[in-house]
Amino acid sequence: MHHIVYLDSNAKDLDHLLTGKKTMIVRGAMSPKIPFGRVVADDLIYFLLQKGDGFIKAKASVVSASVYDNLSRENSYSLVEKYQDRLLLSTAQMKRTSGKRFITLIELSQVKQIDDLKINVSLLDESDSWLILDDISNVLMEAA
Repeated sequence: MHHIVYLDSNAKDLDHLLTGKKTMIVRGAMSPKIPFGRVVADDLIYFLLQKGDGFIKAKASVVSASVYDNLSRENSYSLVEKYQDRLLLSTAQMKRTSGKRFITLIELSQVKQIDDLKINVSLLDESDSWLILDDISNVLMEAA
């Protein structure tokens, strides 16, 4: 599967991913929302900036994905804190993610910068920060 993940434009997530400082991403929710249980090893994740120009900035391969459900608030905080050295979440991101009942932790490898792939954002719902596609080529545009 191919995943499109929007990154916060204000955070340094993209920089941290490209330099290898950040090797894991996390998604948390109070109920099992995408991508909970839908990410597996060898899936490809494409990153673009929310409110950006529609160009994919990087891609990575999934090494592993771990899902945790029905977590207590305290266990959720502990879990995210345990992996903070690989997640490198800002204070705001930590606040948004920790305390959620359903957590997905995704370990990444082979993060590479991409410069020439543009997504037809009109086909996507930017209100969701994670999209799953069978094939990313279905939403690509010709670069101008």
